[in-house]
Amino acid sequence: MTALNVAEKSTADTAIFLKFAAIGAVVTTIVFWIGRVLLRIYLSDRHLLSDAEERVAMILTYLALSNDGKVETSDRA
Repeated sequence: MTALNVAEKSTADTAIFLKFAAIGAVVTTIVFWIGRVLLRIYLSDRHLLSDAEERVAMILTYLALSNDGKVETSDRA
């Protein structure tokens, strides 16, 4: 085995490792990007749910107070 053969084999092995590293980096990036998108969708949905629950509580409180006659039309705003 000559030095030229060793250098060619080393270069070929390095190229294979670089290809695997590049593919791994791309796959990892895609997985993290998908996770980020799913997390943003989940947090957005969670925020909308809590906002809707707060609005229901405010409306029920207003209706209960208006049935008792404790709220005037000027308080509606």
